[in-house]
Amino acid sequence: MSPYFQVYHFLQYHGDRIIYVYGELDPWSSTGIQLIGRTDAVKFVVKNGYHGSRVRDFTPEQKDLFYSTLERWLGLTLARQ
Repeated sequence: MSPYFQVYHFLQYHGDRIIYVYGELDPWSSTGIQLIGRTDAVKFVVKNGYHGSRVRDFTPEQKDLFYSTLERWLGLTLARQ
């Protein structure tokens, strides 16, 4: 099994609590993971974003999902910005 396939398999079947952030216009996003629903992970694509896309660039809905996901995973209430 190739190292690429090993990483892919791990991320698809065992990659829980991972947040993926991609910029819509970043060429590297073309190789981004396509979640298949087997893990507790979330993926965000920043509209018109590039490689430097960050949480600050999320839509309000994306920010809400981001913070609520972290709060659920951590069992904490976070100060939202």
